[in-house]
Amino acid sequence: MIREQRYKEILKIIEKEEIISVDKLSTSLNIPLTSLRRYLKELEFRHKIIKTHGEVRSNKTSLIVEDYLDNKLIINVQAKQLIALKALKKIRPRTCIFLDSGSTAYYLAKILNPDLRLKIVTNSFLNVQELAKNDHKDIYLIGGKYDPVTSSILGYQAINDLKNYAFDASFIGINAIDDENNIYTTSDEHAQLKIQVIKNSNIAYGLVDKSKKHSRSFYKFASTSDLELIES
Repeated sequence: MIREQRYKEILKIIEKEEIISVDKLSTSLNIPLTSLRRYLKELEFRHKIIKTHGEVRSNKTSLIVEDYLDNKLIINVQAKQLIALKALKKIRPRTCIFLDSGSTAYYLAKILNPDLRLKIVTNSFLNVQELAKNDHKDIYLIGGKYDPVTSSILGYQAINDLKNYAFDASFIGINAIDDENNIYTTSDEHAQLKIQVIKNSNIAYGLVDKSKKHSRSFYKFASTSDLELIES
């Protein structure tokens, strides 16, 4: 949390100045240059800033980019918990469901009752840990490439694994929805996985809090006609 507060302080100054030298930023915040460069490297990775020739500027953009899952778990918590409760009402006992990676799907995993006797397929390590802790018996983690940002499994092997499943319902994370009802995620790998899940689902639900509306991300994977939205 201290590190995240430091990121906010850095961004506040950069956004105020619009463009600022690294040396001046170090002086303003009373942070050693070595420490500041580590913070700036992380903010650049998150697409929050742009670094050029010893200076930094804010990367103000309408695009939503992927953040670390640990950070997303503490943002808009009440809205995500409300969506999870609404999603829970859509689940019938003894069915096969897919739980996507992402913070809202994680809050759904937390409240799933093992007495529902579900077959649960997921690409999220965090979901598996939570489901196992709550004594679910039928949990399947697909194979593939590990993504440390979202703590999930992606890639060609993951999509091939998904082709072997048929889902009664799937619960899919959404990064953005624009004003033309296009639905976005943050990368081609995430998009291809979600597309395959939708193909294999009797019904696919999109989990979306209000902060994701009227925005775009990098890769369109569906429209609102392809998913039944569950909103906060």
